[in-house]
Amino acid sequence: MSEGNGFFSRTGRRAGSWAANRVARGDMRARSRANYKEARRVAVDALKPKRIVPAEVKAGFEGRYADGGRGRFEEMRAAMDLSDNDLAHLAKRNAIASGIFGVSAFCFTAFGLFLVISADTALASLSGVATLFAALLFASMGITRDFAAWQIEMRAFTGLRTYARARLGHGGRGRALAKTTPGPIAGRR
Repeated sequence: MSEGNGFFSRTGRRAGSWAANRVARGDMRARSRANYKEARRVAVDALKPKRIVPAEVKAGFEGRYADGGRGRFEEMRAAMDLSDNDLAHLAKRNAIASGIFGVSAFCFTAFGLFLVISADTALASLSGVATLFAALLFASMGITRDFAAWQIEMRAFTGLRTYARARLGHGGRGRALAKTTPGPIAGRR
């Protein structure tokens, strides 16, 4: 029996043409193509990078709120109906996650450097670079969680500069928080 002849090839051809003629009519094909094109357009639009607005970047770095973000924090707290115990639990969870990500970043950095230094092939060296990239991702996730824990502790949505100054020891709680009204943690340094 040749490839194109035989019972199964004829039956498949008949079944396929029946489906094409009765189920997948021209209007259905057109709708399917239109749906595909629309889904593709939506996916491409979603994947296009957003335009970076320098004022937004500066606001995120400096702080968006005149009161240091305390009012916005209280709005969010009231909207989410969070008690002091809930906030303490969230801060603790974020601090623990930050520590886990920090340890992971350290381990991945050490292992990545080991792979790069001891590499005898290009693939081993590439593996080391990929491991160092993973360490960078873990470090960024750790910093993000630490920033969230710090904001909960300060009870304010501050800018990144205030956070960095507080964590690195340059100016304590920062100028934005020092100008605001004292909260329950005013005496803490």
